[in-house]
Amino acid sequence: QIIEVSVGRKNSVRMASRLVVEGREWARNARKVPLLNARWACAKPWISMLTNAPAHARRLKTSAPNSLRKLCAVLFALTLCVTGAWATLTFDVLRNTALVQHGETTLKLIDQWIALIKRIQPLSDQEKLQFTNNFFNSAVQWVTDQDNWQQEDYWATPLETLSRRRGDCEDYSISKYITLVLAGMPEEKLRITYVKARITENGVARNQAHMVLAYYPKPRSEPLILDNIARDIVRGSLRRDLTPVFGFNTGVITVGHGTKPSNEKPTNRLSRWGDALAKMKQEGICLPGEACS
Repeated sequence: QIIEVSVGRKNSVRMASRLVVEGREWARNARKVPLLNARWACAKPWISMLTNAPAHARRLKTSAPNSLRKLCAVLFALTLCVTGAWATLTFDVLRNTALVQHGETTLKLIDQWIALIKRIQPLSDQEKLQFTNNFFNSAVQWVTDQDNWQQEDYWATPLETLSRRRGDCEDYSISKYITLVLAGMPEEKLRITYVKARITENGVARNQAHMVLAYYPKPRSEPLILDNIARDIVRGSLRRDLTPVFGFNTGVITVGHGTKPSNEKPTNRLSRWGDALAKMKQEGICLPGEACS
């Protein structure tokens, strides 16, 4: 229907015919590609629909809208199959990296993490947040970067964090963010957020740099806060001990309480974030729309 509105009925019929012809060619070669062959059982019935579809525009004249809808459904289903194959390969690389670099004990924990990602994919956002927050707050012990990495500030990947079972606030936040994105949550709803946390020790209050993960149900809504020092996920307004400075994901940076992004790419301003994302690709953690190196 969208195609018809955009280019007119005659052109839509011609486009449908071209999609069918290209689809038939794709189907003939699909099993030659290892990535697609990995999910052949998923793709085969949809490929059959393409190979059996009419190949000439004149046969579509009386049913162009229906044919277009069917073709779009077929191509969408094929996309899901290919995406599933890619996800499988990505986790295989990650599992192999975990085993080779960190041993069987770490691999078992990585398998639990992968199982979590798969289990929460069909769940609601609220459930995804809760399961993810509980997993990392339970599996990882807080420790300073100096004690963990002998560095003043180090941003670890989820694999590095889980291999040591230790990390500081940004390691918790990064791992939760990656988990939720891999589980299908749009990154636009998430911000890894640098805050000033007001801490009172021995009756003396002071501000300390801290990092949390913020979830925005809608672009201008009040966020929910996932924090390694708090078991419960609560609205930002209830965390009066936190003052947001800036937030970021893989695409944008926002300042303070705002959700309006700046024009600067997060990886340009935050070199450690860029380094962490690059390491993740090498380890086999590929975010949607990205290819691992």
